[in-house]
Amino acid sequence: MLVFTDGSVYKGPVGCGVCAATLIPLSEYDKEYTECRAVATNVDILTCEIEGIVLGLELVNRYFKERGNSEKSDTVYILSDCTVAVDIVTRSSKHYSRPDIIRKIKRFEDSLFKMNISVIVAWVPAHDKIEANEKVDR
Repeated sequence: MLVFTDGSVYKGPVGCGVCAATLIPLSEYDKEYTECRAVATNVDILTCEIEGIVLGLELVNRYFKERGNSEKSDTVYILSDCTVAVDIVTRSSKHYSRPDIIRKIKRFEDSLFKMNISVIVAWVPAHDKIEANEKVDR
């Protein structure tokens, strides 16, 4: 399963922020999910990018809970075009100014681990004509 994530701030480095995630199941019988949400009105782009990863984890968690537990293990790839966000999430950085977000990520990862789901958060190049990544970027 692939999940593309993104965050954005309107007009400048700090402002009104949003995030989005698109979940692409590998089964041809399951539908693609895209969700967007507001992050805050006075927020930086990095927080929006990390919140996009959180939203992606929420979509994955919901997807597998709706499907029911399976004996089979699965791997989910959460893909972000922000290297700093990927680094913070994969290292559970204690130096990031929002430990509440890191705790939220860990809760989702723990929940997925209990369902036998492995999560890999990785970087994907921005604006490189990857259709799903372009979609979540809009």
